[in-house]
Amino acid sequence: MLAPTLFGVGVIGFPLVYLLRANPAVVKAGAMARPECVARCHCAFVPKIGCVVWLGTWPRDRRGGKSSHFLHHLSAGSAAWRGRRQFSETFMSIELLMLGDQPVSRLAARTRLAEESGFETVWLADERFYRETYSCLSYLAGQTSRVKLGPCVTDPFARHPALTAMALGTLDEISEGRAILGIGAGVSGFAELGIQSRRPPLAIREAVDLIRQLMAGQEVDYRGEIIQFHRGRLNFTPPRARVPVRVASNGPLGQKMGGAVADGVMMEGCGSVEEAKAFASAVAEGATKAGRSPGEIKLVARLDCCIANDGKQARDILRPSVTRIIAQATSRFYTLQTQGLTLPKEVVEAIGPVPYAAGVAPFAALFPLVTDRHVDALTLCGTVEEVTQHVIDLRRAGVTGFNIFPVPAPGVSYEDVIMRFGTQVWPAVKAAFAKASSEGQT
Repeated sequence: MLAPTLFGVGVIGFPLVYLLRANPAVVKAGAMARPECVARCHCAFVPKIGCVVWLGTWPRDRRGGKSSHFLHHLSAGSAAWRGRRQFSETFMSIELLMLGDQPVSRLAARTRLAEESGFETVWLADERFYRETYSCLSYLAGQTSRVKLGPCVTDPFARHPALTAMALGTLDEISEGRAILGIGAGVSGFAELGIQSRRPPLAIREAVDLIRQLMAGQEVDYRGEIIQFHRGRLNFTPPRARVPVRVASNGPLGQKMGGAVADGVMMEGCGSVEEAKAFASAVAEGATKAGRSPGEIKLVARLDCCIANDGKQARDILRPSVTRIIAQATSRFYTLQTQGLTLPKEVVEAIGPVPYAAGVAPFAALFPLVTDRHVDALTLCGTVEEVTQHVIDLRRAGVTGFNIFPVPAPGVSYEDVIMRFGTQVWPAVKAAFAKASSEGQT
């Protein structure tokens, strides 16, 4: 299968095309292949008429049929183009987050299921002290052929960025160019390891800078304010000099920094339209100040997801984890207060400090205070139909990627959630936006 390289063409907002290495002579051309399609066509941008023209054969899906999602000629000035650009399938994606709390064989089975169900990326939490992330990801690479694989998320404190570059380059080699980096401030294991985080947004920025230099094969002498690396280099050349980077942050400084330097920014618990709009605004501000187009940056909502036959049951299952997020306040949100979704200060203070590893049990007294509105604002939960509409609403608010952590319900397994989201929710979401695009709606 041909390996595509992603690049941007900054003309009339044609942000994503693929240049196939198999045809380097085609200038400003590529194959806009969906993940489930085998790329067999090229497209060329024609500046004078402001459009994209498809060259060669139609792409075919894995069943051998012609894909109806590709057009020979699509005017960049038309409403249809604007709609397809805004809701482009090449930019909309679903992602799976797993925790290393299961045997590696089960993690592999779930990863294969996600790949079969249409997920674009599978993440493994770099959580202390679970199964080691990069060891597992390397094994998962050998069990799959299409999905991107990466840590969600590593941090610049518990693991030095140079070691991350070494691990990421190795994973990219093993996976044949499917590695992706998720990086954030981190928190797990810090107390046990005696680690103090310092100025996380700056540390993440410096970490990304160092990792990219090392991945490019450079000898690096890095003297940042937080990150130090003294005249070193990788002793091997990774397949790609630039691996996609996703910054995870719930704070405005981190999100703006992500907009300035990353390929995507991810926010945990971004489940309300109001929060999604505020998130998009912060990332756009950072991108604009850095001279980038906000449209280049993927906006991902990281959400716990419970899809049950009974919507109320799904919300009850996620209520404890939502209570912990709101009460512990380790994740920041822009709009909880304006939406009337905060908890009484005196009640939360009565709980006292709770260690990260303590889980949800210390917050049990607060569970009755957390309503379905709270749960819906921070998660994806309910029936297939309810979750579908929720995803549509978030997409319209600016979210382009959905990173779900499946939560089972009685009669609905972890695997069922993966399949329902990938084969029922996501096709319905894409169909809704395909219809809006064909009708000239944005």
